[in-house]
Amino acid sequence: MSRAVHYLSICTFALLLIPNQGRAAMVTLDFDSFANGQLDNETFNALGIQFSEDLEIVDGSTIQFGNTGKAAQNFLIPGGDISAIFVGTVTSVSSISVLAGDSGGDEDTVTLRGFNAMNVLVDEAMFTGSTAQTLSISGAGITHFIILQVNGIAIDDLTFTPETESSAVPEPSAIVLFGIGLVCVAMGHRRRRHSLIAS
Repeated sequence: MSRAVHYLSICTFALLLIPNQGRAAMVTLDFDSFANGQLDNETFNALGIQFSEDLEIVDGSTIQFGNTGKAAQNFLIPGGDISAIFVGTVTSVSSISVLAGDSGGDEDTVTLRGFNAMNVLVDEAMFTGSTAQTLSISGAGITHFIILQVNGIAIDDLTFTPETESSAVPEPSAIVLFGIGLVCVAMGHRRRRHSLIAS
């Protein structure tokens, strides 16, 4: 029995050494490096996100956003709703976080909603307040989102965690190592049984 446990522990340890490649690195959009003005909705396609409308980059102080850098708002309807889809190699994400709102003295209601490919709500977060706050949602398979507002908002520090196709399926090497572990346990059990019969 001790050999079987030994073989099993070695194989289990080997499984733990396999890196988890199912999740890509977190992506953050910080608008500080952009000049004020209109920003095309396809600007961030290379990062895996496309906004439904163009954005307007503004100074944080211009809208009293509560930060000293830059922020983004809907270009066509300043302060209006903002939505986006994930594109290219980013087919879906597992989490989204965004600083939204403003510090203009009015009370804003902001809702972040994430949907899957079937347009089913995966998760949502909401706040009502007079200063910008961070909203976060999570769940498997978020393919698009919308930030709804009342009384005008801007956004900053939009962060998302891409999912890869392999995150839902075990890696072949992990399956092979698991199979090897099972064979090792069976061999250890068989040897022990034969040694008891021979004695």
